[in-house]
Amino acid sequence: GRRMAQRGVDIEYTIELDFISAAKGTEVKIPVVRATGSESLTVKIPPGVKDGSRVRVGGKGDTGIEGGPPGDLYIITRIRQHRYFRRAGNDIYVDVPITVQEAMLGAAVDVPTVDGFTTIKIHPGTQGGQKLRIKGKGLYGAHGTARSDEYVVLNIAVPQKLDERSKTLVEELGRINPYEPRKGLW
Repeated sequence: GRRMAQRGVDIEYTIELDFISAAKGTEVKIPVVRATGSESLTVKIPPGVKDGSRVRVGGKGDTGIEGGPPGDLYIITRIRQHRYFRRAGNDIYVDVPITVQEAMLGAAVDVPTVDGFTTIKIHPGTQGGQKLRIKGKGLYGAHGTARSDEYVVLNIAVPQKLDERSKTLVEELGRINPYEPRKGLW
């Protein structure tokens, strides 16, 4: 009996990427072990891959049988968590501490993006937990579509130790500008 041509078996290979490499795209060198031998391949990982994404490299799996076509190679991505960036869909979030003075009076603050630092404007009277959007600084969508956004979540950092003069000034501020943030909530 003559054997029929059969397609080669697909090969899966798992790689671990850091957050920035996954966000921007990268090239990785991987060893591919086939029935006929092994080879080192350089594979382009597209920008914006998610944890568990399958990147297909056509025709780089195991060789076919009796002249059949080769299988495919699938790269499975595992993304390490970042120290301060986190992903929600294709948006990136980062928590940024600001001082009481910056929240009350406004300021220009440098914040990180996957492309480096950019300056954002904090408006006077900013509240803790407020989100500011940096358009186009998120991740690329599927198949290289437009980048989404980065959201900066502002957290007001209060000094943990105050000298007597500072305490007096804060108390005076409370007397001059009475404010009840919980009024009407319950």
